Amino acid sequence: MAALLYWWPLYSPSREFPPISYAGQMLYLVVVAIGMTPVFAFITFSHDILYPTYEYAPRIIANFGPLDDQLLAGALMKIVGMAVAMTAFGVSFYRWYQASNKTVHSQG
Repeated sequence: MAALLYWWPLYSPSREFPPISYAGQMLYLVVVAIGMTPVFAFITFSHDILYPTYEYAPRIIANFGPLDDQLLAGALMKIVGMAVAMTAFGVSFYRWYQASNKTVHSQG
């Protein structure tokens, strides 16, 4: 459900709630990326294990404890999330460019 709400302003198929403008999409992606930073920081830099179940789970990699796993998960969350958001940012920018280019050519 959260993913649907996250992507809806960008790729909504609805006529009642259409996607926001391309500039709005780019701004939205930047604001969400900044807004998610505290979540990333909390998970990544916490000195406590946030999911106690992981503390008792068997280790696949030797000497890789639950805090290391949590650190890796937080870092991957931020890196992969930023990569996806910046890809969507690039797509929005390209579509905005294409739309403005069509407008200029249709006027001239």
